[in-house]
Amino acid sequence: MRHHSPLLEISAVRRTVGVRRLTGVHLLFFLTGANVQKGRFLETPLHAAAQKDCPEVMKALLEFGANINSRNLELKRPVETAPPSSLAEGLLLLYEATPRSLCQLCRLSIREYVGRSRLHLIPELQLPTLLKRFLQYR
Repeated sequence: MRHHSPLLEISAVRRTVGVRRLTGVHLLFFLTGANVQKGRFLETPLHAAAQKDCPEVMKALLEFGANINSRNLELKRPVETAPPSSLAEGLLLLYEATPRSLCQLCRLSIREYVGRSRLHLIPELQLPTLLKRFLQYR
């Protein structure tokens, strides 16, 4: 079995997800199964990124399964907390109008089924290499 360094994995994920300016730490959290739905109280990381107008972070959160329809304590969705006419608002409106691909939905479902605590075991599964790489965002 080949082991890849975290830096190589982060680089590959940046290309796959399409985020260039996101820090390696953020992507490492996502790769290892950080909960993209859990923030402070009912405020999700997507709400926080929308409020701060951080489209790169939002794109990564959405790719790793953040719920675009989640509501915060004020019962607002992330798009309703983004600054008006901001890049964040535009990105969220685009994601709302464009459903996720079946391919992405399958990846998220399988990763959820495997469980965050066992994502590191994906390379050990008896699956074709291409499928394992897909599940690992490579």
